[in-house]
Amino acid sequence: MAIRTMNDSYSAVRYIAHKALMAHPEFADTPFD
Repeated sequence: MAIRTMNDSYSAVRYIAHKALMAHPEFADTPFD
């Protein structure tokens, strides 16, 4: 749940995208950091 320091908007978008993917089991194996 810890949010790393976001140096730019890309980091924020990637974090949000990761959370969105976690809500969809079919994408559970998608390689997100």
